[in-house]
Amino acid sequence: GRLMRQEAPPPVVSEQVAPAAEGPEEDNKDRVPPRHQPQPQAVALEAQLRNDSPEVSARAEDGARAPGGVGFDRAAGGLSQEEDGQDSADDDGNGCPVVTLVGELGTNHCTPLTVDLTGPECASAMVEETEYVGAKETKDYPSGCVKTTFENGWGDKSRERSFNKHPSGDAEGNSAKICKIPCPTPCPKR
Repeated sequence: GRLMRQEAPPPVVSEQVAPAAEGPEEDNKDRVPPRHQPQPQAVALEAQLRNDSPEVSARAEDGARAPGGVGFDRAAGGLSQEEDGQDSADDDGNGCPVVTLVGELGTNHCTPLTVDLTGPECASAMVEETEYVGAKETKDYPSGCVKTTFENGWGDKSRERSFNKHPSGDAEGNSAKICKIPCPTPCPKR
């Protein structure tokens, strides 16, 4: 009789297990070998995690649609979280890509129709081979996100990106503000 019990479709078994956790099922658990406890959910999840006992995972795949579904939902949830993580690097938080535009050298303003980047946006922006060197506060450079080009004695140029927290700042010959094209409002969800 025990064999028949194992081969019964798992969803039915789980229906029996759920309501009667304290009842006669208790005695049953002791008699059934631990690997074949009538808890298809646990078995299916365990099979997914360990994957070292083909017998159990095969049974989970065979009839255990319900527990399989549970595992699957969790996997799908994980994927969408990963996607969100990737988006945040180029998003302004509203699901819009941050499109940067470098202003004119030697000015302290954004080009028309663009707005200042935030500190985190400046840090993660991909701008013309610039290297982010951190935040600073100086009145001698443009405020906000700044691209500065340095030239050494040999004519080599290095491009730096920094975030100037000074409220007004000032124009500097080798620097330009990095700004972004604002998102249309309301923001289109991608």
